[in-house]
Amino acid sequence: MYELLKTIMIDELQVETDQVSPNASREDAGLDSLATFELSLALSQRLGVTIADEDLFGLKTLADIAEYLEKRTAGLPGSPGETGSQAADRAEAPEGAGLARLLGGGDSFHPDRPGGPAPAHQLARNETPFQPPGSVLDAITRAAAEVNRYPDPACGALRAALARYYDLSPDRVAVGAGSITLLQALLTVTTEPGAAVAYSWPSFDGYEVLADLAGFRTARVPLVEGGHDLGALAAAVDER
Repeated sequence: MYELLKTIMIDELQVETDQVSPNASREDAGLDSLATFELSLALSQRLGVTIADEDLFGLKTLADIAEYLEKRTAGLPGSPGETGSQAADRAEAPEGAGLARLLGGGDSFHPDRPGGPAPAHQLARNETPFQPPGSVLDAITRAAAEVNRYPDPACGALRAALARYYDLSPDRVAVGAGSITLLQALLTVTTEPGAAVAYSWPSFDGYEVLADLAGFRTARVPLVEGGHDLGALAAAVDER
């Protein structure tokens, strides 16, 4: 498991080889908040079990992370650590277990690849399960012929079109490369010493990472029965 961890860190996170040793601390290995988040996603995809970045933050060394991963994957289908009761439960899994697969449950099974874990698909990634429509693929293909030129950084044509559609002035329209870019811009323009941001949890993994990058304190508000606790969120809002 340590070799897998080492490979991901070097090949996918571009960590220097001399930083990766079993006794290296997370900090010495360059695993800041953003890198830890990226590592958790890569591990989830490779191992077929959801590894949250918060699970890794409490571990001190790379050896600790490898040991944690060993324990998390010990009960996966077909692994030596799978118990008889786990195998029985898996065999009797209802059709509704598809939601568990979508959430990246560690004991989920892929129907097309018996004997191996399903890939982790986390709802927090805000992905669509459907292929892009043909019109989008056509637009991407046309744009590929212009990658030798910079696009308009102000996205003037797009902002103007959106402004017309929503009956706004163009200076009321902000665009970005997905929700992360827009959230980061929002935090950047509102930050001040001691600023804080409150959000429901568990939810989008990026909230904590973006808040950390902007220097915000964070206040997690637990979900209630799978939904937002609006009263608790309001109570978490103070002068900061």
